[in-house]
Parts: sequence; structure tokens; C-alpha cells
Amino acid sequence: HHLKSKFMGGMLGVLVCLYCRSGCQASVVASSLAFHPPEPFYQLVFDESSQSYNIFFASEVPEIHYDHLSVEVLETKNKTKVPLLCLRCPGANITIIFSHGNASDCGSMYLLYTLIALALRVNVVGYDYTGYGASLGEGVPPTEKQTYKDIDRVYEWCIESKLVKDPSKEIILYGQSVGSGPSCYLAAHKPVAGLVLHSPIMSGLRVITTSRLLACFDIFPNINRIKKVKCPVYIIHGKNDQEVLFEHGTQLYSSVPIEYRYEPWWVPNKGHNDIVAGNEQEFCRRLSDFVEHVKKGHQESLSLYRNEDDPNTLPTVSIKSS
Repeated sequence: HHLKSKFMGGMLGVLVCLYCRSGCQASVVASSLAFHPPEPFYQLVFDESSQSYNIFFASEVPEIHYDHLSVEVLETKNKTKVPLLCLRCPGANITIIFSHGNASDCGSMYLLYTLIALALRVNVVGYDYTGYGASLGEGVPPTEKQTYKDIDRVYEWCIESKLVKDPSKEIILYGQSVGSGPSCYLAAHKPVAGLVLHSPIMSGLRVITTSRLLACFDIFPNINRIKKVKCPVYIIHGKNDQEVLFEHGTQLYSSVPIEYRYEPWWVPNKGHNDIVAGNEQEFCRRLSDFVEHVKKGHQESLSLYRNEDDPNTLPTVSIKSS
């Protein structure tokens, strides 16, 4: 109890200090703790002749050519820029909108986007929050509320571009870590076919402390929003996660309405950032089963498990843990 109160005292001091420096804006304090945009892992260059963007990845990103990759820069309602990568799969009737974690961008996530698109034969739409990736230099910092505007715009684009006809049957939201915030927000407000939460947070402040004394600084109240979701929810969480404790995954699962709970994947011996690494086959099989479950109108899914001895079962793409 002494250690806990000492920790809370220190945390309170830090938050009060940040609160004063922010001009007494709790949302600014929360955002400064939640978002850590990396140096961009890609660059966008506008080609005047084709009137489209070309993407150039950083040297750390593995060279993987995807035939049907397109790049867009969307404008949100408050005029911020949202970079978007669309990996189209010809004939696909499912589109995954992927919301990444707080220290990633579309460049660092590109390998995973490709793995999912190839293995599941679905469209994958990855995007960067305002203040991330190619919009890092725009001078607008990422905030909780801005991520909601960002994902709203991406959702609209999926329909406008004719990528999706009926979002209630075709869009699956995929939120990793902090990305669970905008994903839960959209799933609670717009019709979607399914929701995947990968190493999700109950809320921003609950990652730091279970105390509700500092609730005014909290962001991304997923633990409340998940109760309003009206689609199947699949949760993935590493049992050894030290950044966002395993309890976040189990508590969120318990809060999903019973009729929308899909069997979770509690991953043994894995932490926050390494769930896919070394588990590519199982990751794809489980995600593929969930997609099939969604396609079948939330009825009992037909297993997509294939012969593991067949080298053509799934693409041999390996993900390194960060």
C-alpha cells in the first residue's frame, strides 16, 4: 500500500505539472502520454503525370512488392491529412481497416498488412493518424479526438471509393494497442461486420494505474464502448504482456455482449509486440477463421484449418518482433 500510494503521488505530480504546462487541458496531457510518433518509415511523393502518390519505404522495411497497392492522402473534416495505404485483393468481399499502435506507422506495419492481405485474400486498408507518418510534419499533433475524425474519414473513403458496398457485412476493424481506441469508437457508432482487438487497452490511463482518481485525464474508454458494439469481437492478447497487462484483454472480453463474443486467443509466452513473430501460421489461421465466422452471418464458422504439411498453406512471410 505504501509503494502504491507513493507511485500515485508521483504520477499525480507529473500529471499536474503537465496539466499546468498544457494550459489546463486534460486532453492535451492524455495525448502527450499516449502518442509517440516514430520517425516515418516511408515517404510519399506526388507524381504530377499520374496524379497519384508514390511510396518509398525506409531501408528497415522489407522489400515486398504488392501488385494492387494504392496510396491516398485523405482530408478530414478539420482539414488534417491522413495518409492511407490500400492493399486490394481482386474479388475480395471483406475489407480490414487497420489502426496501428502508438509507436508505429504505415511503413513499419506494411509487412503485416501484406501478410494479412495475401493469407486471407482480403482488402487491407492501413492508415496513419494525423501527426503520424507522412502527416508528421504538418504541425498538428495526434490526439484522442483527432483519431476519431481520422478513422471516420477512412470509413467514409472505403464507401466513396466503392471498395465497400455494405459496411455492415464487409468491414472488419482491426485495432492494435492504442489502435483499439479508434476501432472501439467506430464499432460502437457505425455499422461494421466485425472487430479485432490485438493487445488492446481498457482505457489509456488504466495502462498506468487502476485508480480512478485521475479519471479526468483518461482517454479511449474502450471498456465502456465495447458494451455497445453490435458485431462479433475477436480479442488477441499475450499472456506475458508487460506494457498492457493481460488483464486488459480478459476484462474487455468479459465486457463484450455475450452474443458477440468470439473465442479469444490468449497467447502463451508472448508480450505486447511479438505475438505474430514466429506465430505467423497460427495468427493467419485464427484470423481467417474469424473472417469466415463474420462472412457466415455470425453463425458457427467452418474451420479453415488446412494441412500444415502443405508448403502452400499460407504465404511464407515472417514478422520480426520489435
